[in-house]
Amino acid sequence: MSKYYYSIGAEKFGPFTIEELKNKPIGLDTLVWVEGTSNWLEARHINELQALFTPVGPPPLPISIVPQQPNYTNPTYATTPVKRKSNFGLITIIIIGICMLVAGGIAISSQNNSGDLSFSERLVGNGSEREKTPEEIKADLKEREEADVLKYLSLDYKLEPNLGIRARITGVVHNSASIATYKDAVIRMTFLTKTETVIGTEDKTMFEYLKPSSSKTFDWRIRTPNKTALIGLQIVNASVAN
Repeated sequence: MSKYYYSIGAEKFGPFTIEELKNKPIGLDTLVWVEGTSNWLEARHINELQALFTPVGPPPLPISIVPQQPNYTNPTYATTPVKRKSNFGLITIIIIGICMLVAGGIAISSQNNSGDLSFSERLVGNGSEREKTPEEIKADLKEREEADVLKYLSLDYKLEPNLGIRARITGVVHNSASIATYKDAVIRMTFLTKTETVIGTEDKTMFEYLKPSSSKTFDWRIRTPNKTALIGLQIVNASVAN
């Protein structure tokens, strides 16, 4: 059974099984390393972890459908034979029939207009603002990632057990961005004594492209100041690759 590690910032946690990961604070963009692989990847790109993010519960409710307006037809009225003794009764019936037809037409028109207004109000109530297209969302995300480079870059490193005049440092730089590609990450090395007193710093550039959701390794041998007991590493700058 594979073992998994995940990282939050510069901290690494693990090893864990998939069952143990269910109770850990990981999300789709959390960097995860699987034993036997070479790179750290976001959890969204590891197939066997997809079940951790499958929503539990009933599916979303369907979009409500505006009820169709009833199909009104003009009412018909039966007339009874009228004896031709007098035209007054016939005229009265005709006038009443006309009035009822006019009243029925006004009622139908009013209901249809009311239905149209209700539909329009529902559109306004649900929000008529146009949603962004996938291309616009992608462009916004790319702009955010390129504006805050250091937010998406992190590193892990290891020092040789015994520091001398020259020291060996190996490490991995991670790019957790989804779209942006960076390059030329500048790593600052801070040299400290055994009492954690800073005795010097040095910036070193890793001339590599860092593609989205990828990692790059480095293996450096550097000259250290006298009395160096500890070395701290930090990414202080990087460029956006065009």
